[in-house]
Amino acid sequence: MSIEPVESVDFERAREETLKYHKAYYSRFKLFEDGSWLAHPDEPLMQLLNYLEGNIKILDLGCGVGRNAIPMAQALQKQNKQATITCVDVLAESIDLLREYAVTYKVQDIIEPVLADNDDFAMAQLHYDLIAAISTLEHCQGKDRVLALMKEIAESSKNGGFVRIEMTTNRNVVDVVSGEAIATFVETPLLLEEVEEMLAQAFAGWNVIAKTIDPYEETLEKEGRSVHWCSTQINFTAQKP
Repeated sequence: MSIEPVESVDFERAREETLKYHKAYYSRFKLFEDGSWLAHPDEPLMQLLNYLEGNIKILDLGCGVGRNAIPMAQALQKQNKQATITCVDVLAESIDLLREYAVTYKVQDIIEPVLADNDDFAMAQLHYDLIAAISTLEHCQGKDRVLALMKEIAESSKNGGFVRIEMTTNRNVVDVVSGEAIATFVETPLLLEEVEEMLAQAFAGWNVIAKTIDPYEETLEKEGRSVHWCSTQINFTAQKP
């Protein structure tokens, strides 16, 4: 089924806006700071650690400053499990802060920071016990690359391995006063139906543990005006046979 894109995209501008937003956010909020989205890790992702054994290999794509990687490392360390968490992010400031937080929380032996774009990062086949892609796949360069990366994630997962993917879809931002549509500046804007088709194709034959679809909306200030943001979050957890 052919689905029209949500909006046309200037990729370079969208990437610039993404990096600018995250640089500003990480300068304002510290890891685990209350009132920020850095306060807590993704709980369903954390629960998957209970099923991992042996010399555990984890990949955290779009890791940021370690919102998920640092707590995962702490939990694995507490369980006396041998593990390596490879953390990939395109923003140098994120990787620098990740290194600092890894030392602060004494998990630097588990964390392996990698400065790279998801589009360019090479994954070994059948290598990872768990791959996390939390709010990152929509920042790839185009729908073809999103699907290709999903397939790479599937191929790189060990038999019995897990994936945890979260993506924001159906982004719609309008000026509260005028009703004017405002560009969201995401590299690959996607409809929910598109993402569901991609997941079904990339992870065909996998055991889908959970798939939830959650609407989200808020009114906020953006560039001096009040805007209304609506989107749909899809959360996908699956295990490779």
